[in-house]
Amino acid sequence: LFQTKTGDKNGSTSNSCQLCPAGTFSIDGSFCNPCNSGTYSAYLGAQECLYCEQGTQTDYFQTGCEACAPGSYSDDLGACKKCPYNTYTSEEGSLRCLACGAGSQVNTDQNGCQLCAAGTYSDDFGSCKSCPSGSYTSASGSVLIPSRLPVGTKKLIRKLNSSQGTVTIRCTGETFTPS
Repeated sequence: LFQTKTGDKNGSTSNSCQLCPAGTFSIDGSFCNPCNSGTYSAYLGAQECLYCEQGTQTDYFQTGCEACAPGSYSDDLGACKKCPYNTYTSEEGSLRCLACGAGSQVNTDQNGCQLCAAGTYSDDFGSCKSCPSGSYTSASGSVLIPSRLPVGTKKLIRKLNSSQGTVTIRCTGETFTPS
């Protein structure tokens, strides 16, 4: 509650009490205070403002909470934060951001993953990179294949296409053994 004075054109005044609107609070009833940043009050006459839960933040008018949008998260009782570089969230109300797997990278909206394009690869849960000199991949979603394979892994066949200067790598069912 807070007290107001109203007047008319004849100069007479009257006192009345009104409830503080949503988005504000009053401890002692003398006047309404706006809720502090990151807090809200949803009802008339609030005596305190509340924090939103994790995965949410206060709405524009500080009268309620709204879920963090895809590409952002809230792991505390504050505002939603944009996901750090190379991480994403695809759902509303996320508490943390995720990394994409090998062969992909985070899309520009940070709300999902996209496969690395032909001619690029990703093997470290980071950004797609151009293939090393002398190698190429025509497939999307590629990962870098090491040039020297440990004993027991699948053998590779490399075929050089001299007219285009590219190397095609294909896995076989055979097992690599040192020569």
